[in-house]
Amino acid sequence: MTDRVRALLTTPDGDLLTIQRVRPGQDPYWVLPGGGVEDGEDQETALARELQEEIAATADLRSFLRILDQGGDRQYSYLPRARS
Repeated sequence: MTDRVRALLTTPDGDLLTIQRVRPGQDPYWVLPGGGVEDGEDQETALARELQEEIAATADLRSFLRILDQGGDRQYSYLPRARS
């Protein structure tokens, strides 16, 4: 099973941030920021790294929301707030 982290990230203005993915042979689609947890990382460290890599953001974690097991992945969802 692969562990992944996702952020329901709100901006200081209260907007939800999503990322548009464009892949060959597929219609564009939207995802929440996040990605895979690397060996030796905990979920919160992975989420901080993914937010920095994907959107150059730092965020404060406000709460853990849920775990979703789906298709061999375990998704950990968090509610952070982007720093201004």
